[in-house]
Amino acid sequence: MVTGFDILTHDKRLRRHWLNRAGAFIADAFLVFIPVTFIFWYLDFTDVMMIGLITSLTFYVSSSVTEALLGATVFKLVFGMRVRPLKSERVGARAFVRNLNRLLWFVLPPIDFAVGMATGGDPRQRLLDRAAGTTVTIESQRDWHEAHLKQVEIPADEYSDGAPDGEEGRIGGTDAYEVQTAGQATTTGGDRCDECGGHLMMLADEKLQCRKCGMIQ
Repeated sequence: MVTGFDILTHDKRLRRHWLNRAGAFIADAFLVFIPVTFIFWYLDFTDVMMIGLITSLTFYVSSSVTEALLGATVFKLVFGMRVRPLKSERVGARAFVRNLNRLLWFVLPPIDFAVGMATGGDPRQRLLDRAAGTTVTIESQRDWHEAHLKQVEIPADEYSDGAPDGEEGRIGGTDAYEVQTAGQATTTGGDRCDECGGHLMMLADEKLQCRKCGMIQ
């Protein structure tokens, strides 16, 4: 099984993706922690446990609300990222599931990341992303990806599978892009991985992933 860690070693776009997400997470944390801590200091409130609880809850609620309404936190927007649901048009309540790690921001995020990367599937998803049915995309890659999709061609000799005349580019008389279920990957028949030459499949957000090495195209 190809894991996200395997892909991370040779996919520069994936490394850049996770560095951007880490940067946005840290910046969003400071955006909450600094003013909340200042307010406690101004009020001369010194209960460390209560400060930690309120700060974590504020971080969780503020991140979840902005993602539910805008599809991104403040610094995800700054970094050009967007949270995308896999089975609907809006993130909505899914944001409150995918951000549960922010309640224990000092320990859960690396575990959430590591478990998601150590298992098969979209390497841009943390464990809680999979539980919520969401992923995070880089908006600047949209035009490049749409142009890439237009270049996909289906070799009739390899994928016709005995289709009648005039049905070239179809598998057994069905479309070569075979949708499995809503929110799951779509198998593509025509393009090949830039890295290993393996077949590509279309992910729920219309990015392409190699079925052999897992690289996101």
